[in-house]
Amino acid sequence: MPTPALTIGDYFIGKATIGYRAVGVLTAYTLLPTIENTVVRINPGAERFDPSTEFDLGGPVQGFQYQAAIGGIEVEASLPQVDAATFQLLVPGSTSVTATTGAVAGSDTTLAAATNVGDTNIKVVAITGYVVGDYVKIDTSTLIEYRRLTAVGTAGAGGTGLSFFEPLALAHASGVAATEVDGDGLATITPPAPSRVSSGSYKEFKVSWPRPDTAPASVVIKRGLVAIGNPIELETGARAMGRVRATIEGFRDPANPDLAPFYLVR
Repeated sequence: MPTPALTIGDYFIGKATIGYRAVGVLTAYTLLPTIENTVVRINPGAERFDPSTEFDLGGPVQGFQYQAAIGGIEVEASLPQVDAATFQLLVPGSTSVTATTGAVAGSDTTLAAATNVGDTNIKVVAITGYVVGDYVKIDTSTLIEYRRLTAVGTAGAGGTGLSFFEPLALAHASGVAATEVDGDGLATITPPAPSRVSSGSYKEFKVSWPRPDTAPASVVIKRGLVAIGNPIELETGARAMGRVRATIEGFRDPANPDLAPFYLVR
């Protein structure tokens, strides 16, 4: 019998699915992958009015409690490493520029020796055209890695060296291509200058989580924004692998401020 496909997400108990889309439209949600448990906090009301506490009656009197206002909501979730689009969602107003990876003529060479995972130096047949600060594309197809050079011409057995800061994540065979390119394809993300958050930054968020043997339960935040002023935690480690922890906060409709900023479906 064939081995069934393993979907890791199916085995995270408490792992939620988070989607977002523009406010007031019925387009498909863009999904945010999550790891660990997602926490949904519903504040039943920041202020409650109880006239019985204004009198010396020895305690609150039944029937005098009033819910003065519907409370707020926030969702705290952990995401794996994020791309530029997700970071722009986490930090509204941030900008992103993705480097190109076009080949630079005259600097094609090959590896003169095999490399190992973790290496910060490669041996190449020739270093013609390379200077510190250049980008090199190592290997082809699914084995491609890009690195920016910190040293050129480092002598060593088996060829002349090109050095870089970030260790290699893959092993490469002797003889594979090493080509100078004009960038590494990575996105540089710049936080925004202080300003008022634009209306387009608010999104409708839907958070769904599994329940045993039935349809998932969901909470929908009608107008959500990653909480301004709250830290966005970037955590690395053997398990975290660049985990991002962020809080999504629900906001009221400015045209209908008495309406709750969320609803539950179960």
